Amino acid sequence: MITIVVEQCTGCGACVAACPTGALYLVEGKATVDKALCRECEACLAACASGAIILTEQDEPVAEAARLPALR
Repeated sequence: MITIVVEQCTGCGACVAACPTGALYLVEGKATVDKALCRECEACLAACASGAIILTEQDEPVAEAARLPALR
């Protein structure tokens, strides 16, 4: 899965231009990926000079609230 490291993104738009499916676009000067359009061809990885685009195994896990026993 393609992931954008926002802190490293310079907003140059090279990845947007390289993406054959139009899955990448800039939002407030930072690259964003539309996962529904992304085919993981890795063209954006090669185009990103700042190394802000990485390939990850899966979505970042979302923390769920811990269930605690009721205090009496």
